Amino acid sequence: MKNIITYKRIQSNYENVCYVNSIFALFLYLYINKGGHNTLFVSHIDFQALLANSKLDNVVIVNTKLNKNWDSLLYKMGLLQYDITTLIKKKKFFGHDHLTYAFLFDLSHGSVLEDGAGNYNGPIPFKKRVKRALKGRVVSPLGYGNKITSIYLSKPELVDSQLQNKTKVFDVVDMLDYTRNFSLQMILTHNFESLSGKNILFTQPISDLVTEDGKIELYKEIAEKYNITVIKPHPRECTDYTKHFSCLILDKFIPAEVLISPDDKNVHLYTLNSTSVLNLKEVNDNIQVDLLALDLHDFLTQWKTDKNLK
Repeated sequence: MKNIITYKRIQSNYENVCYVNSIFALFLYLYINKGGHNTLFVSHIDFQALLANSKLDNVVIVNTKLNKNWDSLLYKMGLLQYDITTLIKKKKFFGHDHLTYAFLFDLSHGSVLEDGAGNYNGPIPFKKRVKRALKGRVVSPLGYGNKITSIYLSKPELVDSQLQNKTKVFDVVDMLDYTRNFSLQMILTHNFESLSGKNILFTQPISDLVTEDGKIELYKEIAEKYNITVIKPHPRECTDYTKHFSCLILDKFIPAEVLISPDDKNVHLYTLNSTSVLNLKEVNDNIQVDLLALDLHDFLTQWKTDKNLK
């Protein structure tokens, strides 16, 4: 028996299982399902603290670092068992069939949830499919497998022709509205305040270009210069900004599209060079966005030179 569960909470019966490692996809499922009822939510240890403190009845967290190269093949051959199997057996699947432990789930009549640009790039190359088959993993992920019957996507005009018959289109604006009004309070333990009148700094993972101390110093300079009142950390960062700043620090995993309401006024966004922040104008076209570095590498090189930093 291989024990991969690091956290488990089962408080009600369920027929569905939602396996995701993206908060956007989690919110998408809550929108589709109109809540968290009748569902076991499975995710990775990155989201353990968030989901363990949520109001979801059923949560299981698994450790992907325990997955060895040939474990999935051994499982397919009946030579390896997992502690999570009894919890997900014969449950209807929703989520991401490309994730580490997707091979453990019953994908028959399952549904794939949008996970970003990858859903619109076509099937994975043939050589990768062969490698996945040899290892016992899901051979054709992203909904291309025969078992998956539905794929929830927001951009029908970009959908691969192979997936058109499976596609169920959802409206992003409606989904985000439902998330703000209902889903956020299921996931967050604190009340969320309006961002009207706030100056928000969106950080970036720049540790490969500056030291951790240098990054903090730079962001402190920006915070002082632009009167930053809120910081939204990038999901890939490990920095605990609450130790360095006294302003409001937003949860790094919650999508910015959810945090900013169409009704917010006088919102000013600052970022070094993250053009994705510009997409937030689709949520609220009244917000202002300032890109502080036209070329991130040149900007940071000049900043380090001015500071006499290496």
